[in-house]
Amino acid sequence: MGFEKEKIDQLVNKSDIKWYREVIRNSPFARKINQEKENELIDKSMKQAEAFKSLLIETYGIKDQPMSYMISLDVPLDYVKEEASYGVQYLGYYSLKSKKITINFSAINLILKNIKRFKLDQVNQEKLKDTILMHELFHHLEEMYPESYTKQKHLDTKIFGLFNSKVTLSLVGEIAAVHFSKIMTDLPHSPLLYNEIYKLK
Repeated sequence: MGFEKEKIDQLVNKSDIKWYREVIRNSPFARKINQEKENELIDKSMKQAEAFKSLLIETYGIKDQPMSYMISLDVPLDYVKEEASYGVQYLGYYSLKSKKITINFSAINLILKNIKRFKLDQVNQEKLKDTILMHELFHHLEEMYPESYTKQKHLDTKIFGLFNSKVTLSLVGEIAAVHFSKIMTDLPHSPLLYNEIYKLK
């Protein structure tokens, strides 16, 4: 139990940039992304998150509760309890079809249980649900504003190794969504820390 606490305590102070670099380097496109491109993807993703925050404040004012923005935007919200399937369990997801955000309380409860079990006092548990909500709200905003950076084509590649093409990287939207959820909730550590806590055994 001491090892797990020590690991999380070290990750609490890990910088956002380091977290985002890991997202890129663990992706299938990692070998195609050099240092300069990596810096560009991270910088522009963070700026997109900041732009969406500014847009919400300009349009709806400063809200005490992040949930208030979802109400203003009339985004449907659903709560479920679903266990892991094939070893994978989601915290929340945004449905493109229904434009609805779903939050999985089974995953949230597991994270809260691990925070208590391993005595992770440095981890903010009060903002967990709001952080997930804001992550998914970012994806809703992406659909509202398809011209946003995260929806653009980010990387040159080849189809079948022959034809030049450009692809949209979903990891860019994920980095931006993570950053958006952090700055919208004033979370003192990276939201990605919750993923590490979820995986503790």
